[in-house]
Amino acid sequence: YELLRSHLHSSGEGRLLQASGMLGWKHSAVGMYSMVREAGVDLEKLELHGNGRSVEVVDLDKAILYEKDTLPHIQGFGSWDTVLYRRGFSGVVNNFLSNINTPELCSIAASAVLSSHMLAAELAE
Repeated sequence: YELLRSHLHSSGEGRLLQASGMLGWKHSAVGMYSMVREAGVDLEKLELHGNGRSVEVVDLDKAILYEKDTLPHIQGFGSWDTVLYRRGFSGVVNNFLSNINTPELCSIAASAVLSSHMLAAELAE
């Protein structure tokens, strides 16, 4: 990926109020992200576009999948699912605890998450 644009805006106390930017990949695929806490509601949005398809993820709660010549497909969580489950924390913790005595079977590995953490650090600069 290549970071094409990024913008961060924080309060005087250091609280992140806005974040937005654009990433580019090979073959003209692009991704856009935004988060605004000043709009009356916390809103997080991620859009990915490429190869005749698009996906829009809102608040890590609902995904709308678009594909050329087809109707949009909406995918989401149940209204009773916890925030920890929807954000993936429950699965990560359960996997770690289930494999604490057999670390070779644990799917939580630094090599699996390092690239996303590096991207997050780059976006925060």
